[in-house]
Amino acid sequence: MYYKSLINIVRRVDLEHDEVESMWFELKTKLRSILININYRSERQSSVCFWQYFDMMLKRALDENNSIICLGDLNKNFMSDISSNIRDIVFINGLINIIDKPTHFDTRTGNTSLLDPILVTDSIPVVDKDTVPIDREISDHDGTYVTINADLQVVVLISGRFGIIKMGILTS
Repeated sequence: MYYKSLINIVRRVDLEHDEVESMWFELKTKLRSILININYRSERQSSVCFWQYFDMMLKRALDENNSIICLGDLNKNFMSDISSNIRDIVFINGLINIIDKPTHFDTRTGNTSLLDPILVTDSIPVVDKDTVPIDREISDHDGTYVTINADLQVVVLISGRFGIIKMGILTS
């Protein structure tokens, strides 16, 4: 994860689980803190196991903070009907997906899917969100971003394939 030195952010290893590729960070502003979760679910990893661990991590995080942003490549199509257990995990933990465009493009079949959602709790002040086109020679995924209002600062989170993210302050 890359971020500007002006950003007050710390890694939260205590919220992570060894069985999934996931990192947690706490963004601290003058008036609040926001937990940021970055994930990559390999297609080789059991979907059932990943979502069980994801649910456990979310519950731990929500025990201390209800301002959460989750992003990354979840390898689950959020544009189609997701299974009830995944829908329940997202809903019960108070998350909503704010990305409504495809992020994955299969050049062989021409199919598109939304594999890189940005899930937020309703306490996150979203200013803007969208996808970022990526050259198909580089990746079959587009990036995603969310801009949030964090006190007097506007913070932008940009996610790319495998949950690699860049964070910056637009204004201060």
